[in-house]
Amino acid sequence: HKHLWKLPIPRYDPADAAHAALSSLGASAAQSAAARAASMPRDQSAAKTRRALRDEWQPRDASCAAIEAAVSGLLGVG
Repeated sequence: HKHLWKLPIPRYDPADAAHAALSSLGASAAQSAAARAASMPRDQSAAKTRRALRDEWQPRDASCAAIEAAVSGLLGVG
């Protein structure tokens, strides 16, 4: 009753190739998101910037799709 859902999330191991790849993908996505956010109007609210990243950038970004696939593989889902 205290856990709505549980995922078999393994502890990070830098020697694990899947973990290292996911870490690298995350760094790439973070850089891409920062570049996209920097190109948005500076007077735009933070909420609007987050919404734009979530709704417009994330679905089209290749690194985000690769992260989804890597996480699915790591968790044994899909």
